[in-house]
Amino acid sequence: GPVLVQRLQRIGLTSIGDMVLSGPDILYPVLGKQSQSLLNLARGEEEEPVLTEKPKPKSFGGQETFADETGSESFVQQAFKALLIKQLRRLRKAHQCARTLTLGVRYTDREVCQASHSLPDPSNLDPVFSPHVRILSKRAWQRRVKLNQIRVQLSNLYPDWMQGDLFDPGQLQQRELCRISDSLNAEFGKGALMPASQL
Repeated sequence: GPVLVQRLQRIGLTSIGDMVLSGPDILYPVLGKQSQSLLNLARGEEEEPVLTEKPKPKSFGGQETFADETGSESFVQQAFKALLIKQLRRLRKAHQCARTLTLGVRYTDREVCQASHSLPDPSNLDPVFSPHVRILSKRAWQRRVKLNQIRVQLSNLYPDWMQGDLFDPGQLQQRELCRISDSLNAEFGKGALMPASQL
């Protein structure tokens, strides 16, 4: 970080090579307990394994901070739905499903509250999660204080291996609709296809 860089520059160290040549006696008065671990890194001595792949996320989430604080339930629910749809698109793109939906609110006095619901089966379909937004938003937003931020999180992830229920053609249609929506939004930009409630 910039503060550490300034401290090192004050004692004449401007490169990694300078750090290696300086040794622990010079570094310890400036860096304290950090000095040995940073010196090891500068020398290329690291015991942590090299990761060639990005670790898979344990959840998908996002937040929206409002330009103006709001007390409108309908506005907040619409914002939750839009944020949920965005996270579900990310979930499908990563070929993942989730069981748990968590909605969080931040009041103008900075207190944070949240509410969660877990589905019996994992999913990544908008129509499966959307009906829970109204109930969860009311559970999270119990104080009659205005909000300035909301958060949506999808967790308890599973691989998207689900086979459609042969006896529920509606689920197959929902999957196809989400696939087409994702494809159109990827090709023509966000908002190319969206639920009428988001207009």
